[in-house]
Amino acid sequence: DLTYQPVLSTKVNISVNLNPKDHLKGVQDFFLNDKGEIIKERFLNQDINALANNDNEPIDAITNRKLNVSIQKED
Repeated sequence: DLTYQPVLSTKVNISVNLNPKDHLKGVQDFFLNDKGEIIKERFLNQDINALANNDNEPIDAITNRKLNVSIQKED
């Protein structure tokens, strides 16, 4: 009899978006709650490389080392 047992098992929880332009969501839809307030934890944990500009081009964190965010609230 020949048996095989893995030496090491590792569980990896990961997801990969193979189409980065699919399912784009506006910033206001993602970062604001129902009352129009910023979800601070979600904003601070956001990966800048997942953001895009108005032309749907990804923002490259290496090229754009500084990111200024401005928020305008309509009355």
